[in-house]
Amino acid sequence: MRMILKPLIRYLKITFLASLMIMTFSAGRVFAQLTINILTVNGTDKQKDKDVNYILPKQLKAQDIIETDGLKLDYDAEAGAFYVHGSVSLAPKASKTYKVRIKDVWKMEPKDVQDVRAQIEEGYKRMQSTEFKDKSDPKKDNLLKRLDYITEQNKKFDDQPERRIEQYNLYVDELNKIRSEALSVKFWRAKDVTADQQGVIRLLAEVENPSKTLPRKTTHKHYLPAEVKPEHMIDMGDFAFRYDGARQQPYLEKEEELKPGEKKRYEFTILDVWKIPQIQIENLKDRTRNTYKLLEKTQYKATADFLVQSIKGNLELLELSQSKEKGIEEHISDFTFNKKLYEKAENDVTALEDLLEDLRKDLERSPMKNVLQKISSLKSMADISSALFGVKPEKKDIWKVLIGIIIFVGFLTAIYFLVWGQRSRAAKLKALSEQQEKSEAKKE
Repeated sequence: MRMILKPLIRYLKITFLASLMIMTFSAGRVFAQLTINILTVNGTDKQKDKDVNYILPKQLKAQDIIETDGLKLDYDAEAGAFYVHGSVSLAPKASKTYKVRIKDVWKMEPKDVQDVRAQIEEGYKRMQSTEFKDKSDPKKDNLLKRLDYITEQNKKFDDQPERRIEQYNLYVDELNKIRSEALSVKFWRAKDVTADQQGVIRLLAEVENPSKTLPRKTTHKHYLPAEVKPEHMIDMGDFAFRYDGARQQPYLEKEEELKPGEKKRYEFTILDVWKIPQIQIENLKDRTRNTYKLLEKTQYKATADFLVQSIKGNLELLELSQSKEKGIEEHISDFTFNKKLYEKAENDVTALEDLLEDLRKDLERSPMKNVLQKISSLKSMADISSALFGVKPEKKDIWKVLIGIIIFVGFLTAIYFLVWGQRSRAAKLKALSEQQEKSEAKKE
């Protein structure tokens, strides 16, 4: 089944003009200024009072709004943004433009990007002495490639504030995601998701010139589901990828001239971002199995059993839902339900790992005489090390520990034999002395 995306009516654009000559300083950072022009028009032949009400971009904080040009500033809790409002009396056919000055908070700061890049390098270095070294190379390349792409996209429209704000809205979540993944040990250890495992979806769009006699030059828009990002587009032809801030939804745009009565049909190929990749599900299963093995013979077994059953149930429902053949609309609509199932399972896995962390802390607080008793349920030296110190030793480290233990035991044994030898010698000398005394007494 294919979904046809119909063009929607045009909406009012508010132009943004950059005021690059004026700079403001805040918390050590330099911000350029932008001006939002809000146009109010009286199109009648009579004097008329006009209300002005405009919601500002959500990224703006109170300190980012420099000048409202006489309009009042308030916060709309429902919209989650500040807005300016007021009223003006306009003469017939008159207009008034309000200029609201704001800080340009839509530029990615070089320092923020460098900090994320540094965290990627740190995460990569931590994996080099572990069993996950081979996995870390493609992960590092992927993170840096994504970071470079969104940085270039942000720079691309330095002289076009409106387009840059669109790009920022598209990529700010991606930047935060890259940062979180760079800091996450679980990310570096997990298996990778490849494009061929993700699948693709093809969407159709149509445009038509309703006039049978006249050509028509038009700019048509085709709105996409909110989850779609530019990097998800495999084939979008010669359309431009744009973002509607008011609707918080991306769309494809193209300007062209249609012949009288001409009808055109377009096909767009998109990565299937509405399916939880199977490899991510398998990663959760692996984490569950590995953690449960360390908990099943401890005081946390009952809680661990409950969490494992919950994880298993949610993942089974998720896999069942994704295994069914569906049309595109149903497939996309079911994604919300499937995503919640995945998030529930992921939260339960985190809770399971928290139990192991609590066990580790309990072991660290225990007196040394109880340590062997508490870790006797763990299955190997690697498990014991992981539970106590949070890491699994490499083979060479295990041999070092074993050799150290042998040397220590040998040292204690040597001391024991020395002490035993001295005591034995003293006992023999004492016995010999007593025997000599007895012999002398008999002679007398």
